[in-house]
Amino acid sequence: MEAALIPPSPPARKAKKPSENREKLIAVAHELMAQHGFAGTSTEEIVRSAGITRGALYYQFVDKRDLFRAVCEALVARLALRLWAETMAEIEHEEDELRIGFLRLLDYYADPEVRQILLVDGPAVLGFEEWRSIQEPTTLGLLRHALGHQVEAGRLSAEKIEPMAHLLFGAVTQAAVALGAAIDPEYSRRVYRESLETLLDGLEHR
Repeated sequence: MEAALIPPSPPARKAKKPSENREKLIAVAHELMAQHGFAGTSTEEIVRSAGITRGALYYQFVDKRDLFRAVCEALVARLALRLWAETMAEIEHEEDELRIGFLRLLDYYADPEVRQILLVDGPAVLGFEEWRSIQEPTTLGLLRHALGHQVEAGRLSAEKIEPMAHLLFGAVTQAAVALGAAIDPEYSRRVYRESLETLLDGLEHR
């Protein structure tokens, strides 16, 4: 990533309780930024579309970047819940959870809204480390749970859950970066999906 895309340290964030205005701003910002990108969306457009004053926006968020971070956090949380529900609905055997969930997450990344907000603008606006830290807790939690079933199936020893979870998180993070930068996102998704399946084959066929 070019150094010019890495922003300076952000200002201190103001902890705010959930409120109707906050949730409305996040929802409207998500919609506009998914269509026009972070740079193409102004705070004036956000408050006008939300029917909220600029003062109300700055009461909830330090600036547009802070609002964007909240948009990314909300999107990651929704994706995690969707991933859990859809994976659990599909699997027949618990040990299938890792493959189905892992590859489904990659498919989610190909969605145009998810790609624009989380993969294209996310690293550029927030910087790689902050962008990664937003996804890490939920993704690692899901990976640890799925890897637990690999232990139960005798494919993995318990002490390898943590390093394997971090390795797989690194793999899906790199795939996300590649999808965000790809000229042909669908081609990139297919190639990385096939590569991740090969990686999972090595674990499951032990």
